[in-house]
Amino acid sequence: MDRDLIDLWLEHGVPETAEILSSSILIGGFQEEQHFMLVPPSSDHIEWRYWKFASWIPGEQPFDSLNAYFSDVLIFLKQES
Repeated sequence: MDRDLIDLWLEHGVPETAEILSSSILIGGFQEEQHFMLVPPSSDHIEWRYWKFASWIPGEQPFDSLNAYFSDVLIFLKQES
């Protein structure tokens, strides 16, 4: 995960999100205006989670599954074309 992003969340007083980010797997958007990551299971969540961060979205945008994320991307692409 991007260390600068983790530090930002710590500086703004959201250590819970910073901790989640530090254990996440960044699969898209390294040093970009968008990040997509896989959040591994934890004691609070027994299943993998899927988060998107973007400069124009406050906080994380969670998705229930990879399928839900890709469906969202397809809808966006159709709207833009």
